[in-house]
Amino acid sequence: MRKAEKRYGKQVDELQEYLEKYPFLTLSAPLGKTIYREIIKKKPPICDVEGTWYRTRPVKDSKIYHLEDMKAPPISSAGDGRYNHAGQSVLYLAENSSMQEAVNDLNVSAVVWTQAYQIEEIPNILDLTNRWDNYDPSTSAVIVALLSSHTLNRKVLNRENMWRPEYFITRYIADCARLANFNGIKYDSTRGYGENIVIFDHTKLLIRAEGEPELKTYNPKVNSSHPV
Repeated sequence: MRKAEKRYGKQVDELQEYLEKYPFLTLSAPLGKTIYREIIKKKPPICDVEGTWYRTRPVKDSKIYHLEDMKAPPISSAGDGRYNHAGQSVLYLAENSSMQEAVNDLNVSAVVWTQAYQIEEIPNILDLTNRWDNYDPSTSAVIVALLSSHTLNRKVLNRENMWRPEYFITRYIADCARLANFNGIKYDSTRGYGENIVIFDHTKLLIRAEGEPELKTYNPKVNSSHPV
């Protein structure tokens, strides 16, 4: 990790500054080319995902949500996210029913809809979780530098703000992962403990909804957590 940070740490900071000026020219930056090559060659950690995962959505009005409302949004209404551009229909899931993923302000109580999904097994997932057992001498040094610097886990303090430079590098990584035929990306939550996944095309994979959406109340004194 120290070697990776020494080699790429400054370049990571420079790439972030560069993308705030030229967000669509990532491949023209030296580190952008390196990230592209590493992902295309599938040098970062790769994993499978299975088990029960959850999607949460905030309650905005009196509408009762059904299963159709908890699926990946259609391209006509899909907003931008950490690992997708606006108009890309992807499915974000959390490994636990983390209500923090749905609320805008973690310090204010809120009501959310939660839907459980059962995943049989999805292979070929780009693993960007920052775990010690993900690292060995063969791990891509640039990916280690990105993870150890927490560049991929930068928090968006206000989700209503349309300026989100925290997402520039992660969206580029998602573009590279799609081109390399990954099924999705697993990553650490920035709003609570645990891991999240984004599935690029859930219609072709073994994902089954369990039951109907449930209403739950988020209480910051009970449900909040403070990830490192």
